[in-house]
Amino acid sequence: MSDKITLDRDAFKVLASDTRIEMLKILSERKKTLTDLSEETGLSPSTVKEHIDRLVEAGLIEHLDRGTKWKYYVLTSKGKSIVKPVEAKIWIMLSASAAVLASLAVDVTRRINLFSDGKKHLMQVPPHAAEADNLAGEAVDRGVGEMSQQAPKMYSASLEFANQTVNATSKAMAEAASRTTTTLSSLPEVVEAANTQIPLWEVSLAFLSLSVFMVCAFIAAKRSLRFKL
Repeated sequence: MSDKITLDRDAFKVLASDTRIEMLKILSERKKTLTDLSEETGLSPSTVKEHIDRLVEAGLIEHLDRGTKWKYYVLTSKGKSIVKPVEAKIWIMLSASAAVLASLAVDVTRRINLFSDGKKHLMQVPPHAAEADNLAGEAVDRGVGEMSQQAPKMYSASLEFANQTVNATSKAMAEAASRTTTTLSSLPEVVEAANTQIPLWEVSLAFLSLSVFMVCAFIAAKRSLRFKL
């Protein structure tokens, strides 16, 4: 939306009258009839009609036709830009604050999801850790049982079998430990995600944007309602 206001020579002549400027200000509040303008300005209906005709010719006001016997007059967009230039800025601020709030909402949602996923992952016991304990226990029990059965045999055979059992147990534990290490290697990223916090500047910016949005929305709604009444 452009803030540039273009006025021709006729518009300048029309605005040279304090009465017509006053009428524009009155119409900026809400729609008015010729009688309403006459009562509020203290001028006769014929005089008000002359001013209205000049304002209509300059494109500053127009007749609002709603099919009723009452003839209402309202500001045109050109008239609004002269009387209420601040309204355009209000809409710009409203749109900008809404965009900032939407961006912050997306970022906060992403951070909350990261924190939630990280927390769930940390609360889970790595399945390979439990598997390592089970494999180690089973291997040791199996080795001890078989060694006790071979005790009556030759010492050398018992010693060789014991070495094989120990090697098998070590191998099983190493495989399970390797799986556990792979799972634990991803924990730093999870911890980092779980420790993710919303920066203070984002909270402050969100509060400021929300305040600006609410104020601008209230002003815009109030002006729009007053104009339609």
